[in-house]
Amino acid sequence: MLCRIFEKPEKRQQVQKILRRPHGLLGRLSVFSSVLLSYLIEVLRHGDLAEALGLPWASVGLGYEYVNRGETPPDMKRETIRRTLSG
Repeated sequence: MLCRIFEKPEKRQQVQKILRRPHGLLGRLSVFSSVLLSYLIEVLRHGDLAEALGLPWASVGLGYEYVNRGETPPDMKRETIRRTLSG
């Protein structure tokens, strides 16, 4: 679904891998090695998804309510934001 919304069908396998990677204590080991075993904190998963889908890092952790109130990072143009769910 994400790959379809952001028009990145070629990233489907990469996105699936990111979404399926577990969350938890093994993420601590990943901090000290170059092998990502799991995510220690979810914002790291969101960052990997943003990178895979070609989204700006500023979009990571950016919640709907903030955007709806007009709060966006200074380097982000509001007209480039896509609504993916109806709220």
